[in-house]
Amino acid sequence: MLDWLLPSVIATLVGTIILIVAYSFLYFQDRQPFLKIWTIGWGIYGLRFVFQIWLLLGGNEVLLQIAIQSSSLISGFFLIWGTSLFAGRAFHKVWLVGTGIGVSWIIVAELVNLPFTLVNLPTFTFLALEYIWTGFFFIQFESISGRFHQFTGWIFILWGIHKADYPFLRPVAWFAPWGYMLGFIFELSVALGILLTYIHKTRQDLENNQAHFQKISEATRVVIFRLGLSPTIEFQYLSPAVEALTGYTIEELTQNPGVIKRLIPRDDLKLMISYLSRNTFPKDVIIHRVKCKNGKDIWVEFQGIPVYEPGNELHLVAIDGTIKDITDRKITQDYLRQEATTNQCLAELAKATINSTYSIADIASLVLDYTKQLTNSQNGYVSFIKPTNQENTILAIANGRSTTAANIILSPAPDGKYSGLLGRSLNNKQGYFDNEPVVEPLPDGFPIGNISNILSVSARLDQALVGQITLMNKSMGYSKYELDLVQQIADFYAVALQNKYTDIELKKSAELLQSVVTGAPVIIFSLDQHGIFTLSEGRGLDSLGLKPGEVVGQSVYDFYQGFPEIMDQVNHALAGEAHVSIAEVTGIFFETHYTPIKDDQGKTIGAIGVATEVTKRVQAEQSTHRQLEKLKTLHAIDQIITASTSLDLTLNFILEQIANHLKASAVDILLLENSNHRLKYIAGRGFSANNIIHT
Repeated sequence: MLDWLLPSVIATLVGTIILIVAYSFLYFQDRQPFLKIWTIGWGIYGLRFVFQIWLLLGGNEVLLQIAIQSSSLISGFFLIWGTSLFAGRAFHKVWLVGTGIGVSWIIVAELVNLPFTLVNLPTFTFLALEYIWTGFFFIQFESISGRFHQFTGWIFILWGIHKADYPFLRPVAWFAPWGYMLGFIFELSVALGILLTYIHKTRQDLENNQAHFQKISEATRVVIFRLGLSPTIEFQYLSPAVEALTGYTIEELTQNPGVIKRLIPRDDLKLMISYLSRNTFPKDVIIHRVKCKNGKDIWVEFQGIPVYEPGNELHLVAIDGTIKDITDRKITQDYLRQEATTNQCLAELAKATINSTYSIADIASLVLDYTKQLTNSQNGYVSFIKPTNQENTILAIANGRSTTAANIILSPAPDGKYSGLLGRSLNNKQGYFDNEPVVEPLPDGFPIGNISNILSVSARLDQALVGQITLMNKSMGYSKYELDLVQQIADFYAVALQNKYTDIELKKSAELLQSVVTGAPVIIFSLDQHGIFTLSEGRGLDSLGLKPGEVVGQSVYDFYQGFPEIMDQVNHALAGEAHVSIAEVTGIFFETHYTPIKDDQGKTIGAIGVATEVTKRVQAEQSTHRQLEKLKTLHAIDQIITASTSLDLTLNFILEQIANHLKASAVDILLLENSNHRLKYIAGRGFSANNIIHT
């Protein structure tokens, strides 16, 4: 069998490698994700034959059988995944789960040495279902004309049926080489079918695009002209299409030399005259505006060929060329540019929002730069409304090309309203644009003078005003589309302002808390569930000779090993008990409030402690206690002296009270005799020898 089987497998491997190279080439040409996934799938499928050859040459049967069957299963997964991407359909995760279960089954079955049929039947049944399902997928691919996808689908189905017979026919010695050969034929047919389907779909998409562009081309109005330059600038010839394009008749345009100044707006005319004055004309296309008879501006593509005086190529006398209406294209390009600018602005805003180095003023300048670029505005400003007093504070202002930081305050009136054109979007909480605004007084000191047109939006969060974007003086006026884009940026700007303002307030609170913690004569610490310090702050650490954070990472049980009282307090806290306790550390008393930390399930995962030094208070309490005990003792002695008639009983009671109060083990009472000034023993307790008592 080896004589036939080995060459069959090698031939199949060679064919598979050719397919891998072809798919890799297509992927590196087109960079389509599904081509990449198909290439990986064919690569894994090729590994199957590498493992098969290794097995036939005497390799480890168990490991190589696992590798062979697993590579077949995984390659099928990649083929169906790539097909889903190619068709633009959702990929069902059931194929991923099934592949995982199949690989697991192969490993277990081979390791326990199950029979060949039992090992392969589940996995190749699943693999057959993958191929058959993929085949129906291709057959139902309705968006592609032709028969290539149907051919590919039916080959996939036949290949799936062939996969299903593998557990039964692979052990048949005479059929095995033919089975591999048949599998290779199916493999090659499927691979070529997929390629042909992909190429056909690409060509079909290209033809559809070409037809679309052909329709656009047919609808485009092109004007052919000759523009004479000597002795005056005037149209010497215009095709009839100019009337539909501009609204002017040919006679109006050719018989009035000054009409060109009305036809081309001033800024674009300056550019045109600059070319003509240099006696040269650019070979590239010139795009400029044309003002129609009805006052509407359109965009045209102006392409000309210079006509020189015969025999004198330095003397330009006329220009022959075409004028094509590209208004729709220009608008589309502007839309794309504006969309790109908007998206870029939002991306930069997102980065600035999470970047702590950006201030609110930096964000305002960023927004102004992008919105100016977006709308081609000459002037504008971006402001921030302080939540405390509603002052509209301009943080960035543009006057011409430059954008500068500012601190101009536009205060609201007593009724909360903002004045003039600049306040309209704030008062109405709704953006607007006005290309012919009524002249209104501007705030004193406002650096922008004339306002020929204006676009203004408010930045809001839940109807609360947080800022404003105002743009002014665009050459062609503003549009609803631009208003929507700027409002979109304003909405994101509002979020950025809120986050930055919140960060600032949180930072202030954190700094205040830190100053309180580090300045207060207390110790704030926290422990995890194992008693490891995770926080240690406060000026109270000075009394223990410690620095803030010095014990973080150490165990409280090791650090306070010789203080059983503290160990008991910590154990209670980590057991979930909140309590207040006093402990002595090297002669210093601390009163500590312990609070357990618990997770969402109520399990204690640590504890927080706030320790305050109370040494003076404890010492005062102890002194007061001693004084009270002393007074109680004296009061008791006074009572026994007054009430008792027995001297011995009185003296013994006095000795007992003195011994208890002083915590003494031996006490005696001596009487000073006036006659000889000697001390005379009259009572005592606790002495073990008479000579000590009577000395």
